Amino acid sequence: MQTAQTGAAQGAGTGTPAPDSAGTATPPPAPRLGIGNGRTNGSAAPAPASTPADTGDDYDVGDGDTGAPAWGDKWRDGLARGDAARLKRLERYGTPDAVADALFAAQDRLRRGGQVPQLPDDATDDEVKAFRKAQGIPDKATDYGLAFPDGVEATEADNAALGAFAEFMHARHIAPPAVKAAFEYYTQAQQAARQQRAEAAHELNLQNVAELRKEYPGREFKRSMTIAEEFLAHHYEGMEQELDMVLQATLPNGVQVKNFAPFIRGLVQMARSYADEEALVGGDGGGGGKTLDAEYKELVDKSATTRLSNDEHKRLTELAEARQARLEKQGRRNQAA
Repeated sequence: MQTAQTGAAQGAGTGTPAPDSAGTATPPPAPRLGIGNGRTNGSAAPAPASTPADTGDDYDVGDGDTGAPAWGDKWRDGLARGDAARLKRLERYGTPDAVADALFAAQDRLRRGGQVPQLPDDATDDEVKAFRKAQGIPDKATDYGLAFPDGVEATEADNAALGAFAEFMHARHIAPPAVKAAFEYYTQAQQAARQQRAEAAHELNLQNVAELRKEYPGREFKRSMTIAEEFLAHHYEGMEQELDMVLQATLPNGVQVKNFAPFIRGLVQMARSYADEEALVGGDGGGGGKTLDAEYKELVDKSATTRLSNDEHKRLTELAEARQARLEKQGRRNQAA
């Protein structure tokens, strides 16, 4: 016959619940598992992790069930970190997922953008055609659509240069935006250079005319120019158009031939060497078409009753010298005869 103690000991050894004092069986303690070896080793099992208490922070992630982010209504504030500019940009997106999508899309675009397509040197005609089509390059250079801006009077040389430029860019498979940008820079630079050259040429023309006026002061300037023009008209009779082309021609520095002081001085000297004294003095002279003798006599008569002005006195001296030169020339001719 077993005693109560013996029964309790047997119950503990066999895992059979022992009755309590009231006769009710008591369940055995739960087994305590070891860590790592899966066997009972008598050590206490770790306590299960407790679920963190709800702190009310809208930026916490994890809902405790599915692992999905629990961003809350103020997720933009958390990502902005107090930066108003960042917050404003985040307001474009409705959800955090939309922000992530935008980030990945931007990274993909950057990766694609860094891979510039290249056309091999030995590309076939079909490869060239396909490449141009992919890059939006026209089939012909003339289809770039290049044209000089309004207000620019393009010369034949300008149009030829434009055609050569388009052919050059097309042969190198340059896309239209780059071609148009380069041409825009070219035309702007050309316009600026032309404007600078025109201003410099205008100033040089004025300087040459001023130099001639200084050398032929007062009425002498007009008289000398008239003598030179009559000299040219005499020697270029019947070739007036060609003469005008020569006088309108421009030197490399922008000065017109008709204003080039060294040329005009030489022309005046040639005209004087071929003209007779009466033509030289008459020129513009202020005599109103009078002959040398008539104008001389008029000034002499006036000086007898009226004091002549400085210009009139100078003119009278000029006329007297011309009359004397004429007499000397006539004397030489008579001696030669």
